[in-house]
Amino acid sequence: MNEEKKTQIESHPLLDEKKASEPHVPIRLSFHTLNNHLAACRGYAELLARLPALPPEATEYSKQLSRALGDALVSAMALEQQAKERASEVPVADVGTKTPPKTEIGARASSDENQIACETLLIVEDDEAFREMLTNYLQRRGYTILAAQNGEEGITRIQQHLEDIDAVLLDRHMPRCDGLEFLEEMRRYAPRLRVVMLSGNDLEHERTILERYGVFSHLKKPFSLRVLSHTLRQLFAAPPPSPLLSPSNDE
Repeated sequence: MNEEKKTQIESHPLLDEKKASEPHVPIRLSFHTLNNHLAACRGYAELLARLPALPPEATEYSKQLSRALGDALVSAMALEQQAKERASEVPVADVGTKTPPKTEIGARASSDENQIACETLLIVEDDEAFREMLTNYLQRRGYTILAAQNGEEGITRIQQHLEDIDAVLLDRHMPRCDGLEFLEEMRRYAPRLRVVMLSGNDLEHERTILERYGVFSHLKKPFSLRVLSHTLRQLFAAPPPSPLLSPSNDE
């Protein structure tokens, strides 16, 4: 990688702020960050494909898609460099045959995507491009959207708008109060509020704890907007959760 590209990566605003602030620690981007950018790219591409001609918002969607693509490229370059550095230091192990990834919950879509929604959703997501893409899409579907860039801000939104919020789209990994910490605190105020967990990582190993917190399902980024629409319709067709794990009956 040439010095110009390396400088671009190290100066990019989406780099991990905590690691960037630590002295003598190499700056790194994670696959979680890359998946967020790829999810935003996929979402904006789907939005553009759905537009019936070229209405005014097409230009803005194109700009957002270009930005998300740029972010994904920088992330991929950083991860490529990181992999090369690791390969030069550690022998590559024989990982054998990989297990095919599990199908995300709610993967079967239906015509209910065309239904106009009326619920209010809280999106708690630290990646700005992905959060804005979700907001744009869901507002077009008829949802009223509240947004928070981290768990602490999300708790504030819950406290301010508890009577208005019908469900939460929650990122699993965030700075300043991650998804599980948010859930534990949220259940103090909203024990039966519906939740869908979003993550760039496979959360199958956390399925039990998510179910105990009353999470309806989890979607692995980058998921399609059709899958998201179908999952939300399933969410509101199901009864509100009755979480087993809460501050009042924690083990």
